[in-house]
Amino acid sequence: ADAAAAAASCPSAGAEFEWRAGEGSSEEEDAGPLDDRVEGAIDAINAARDAMNARQLDLEAAKRELGAAEAQTALEITRLREHEHRDNLAQVEKYESLKQRAAEARARRTAAAAA
Repeated sequence: ADAAAAAASCPSAGAEFEWRAGEGSSEEEDAGPLDDRVEGAIDAINAARDAMNARQLDLEAAKRELGAAEAQTALEITRLREHEHRDNLAQVEKYESLKQRAAEARARRTAAAAA
């Protein structure tokens, strides 16, 4: 139905989609029976395509699994580093807090001097 609608909406493509809409005869019907060699080759191509599609799905699944494992590894490394450097990180946090309070005090002094 969609192919017929596409063919009707685009006159130049009408011939291209005619066989899909069932309005014309296919080349297979006009050509007669297939040579056994061709039919065997088509079967081999279809089998190879199916195998390729299966491998592609396996590859995509492996990529997702690898991405999840890499993300988990990154989280674990971060957790270990935080555990290992917990004391240093606490000192940095204390320093940042003191620095912020000093900046606020400096801003209050500057505002008081300007007033």
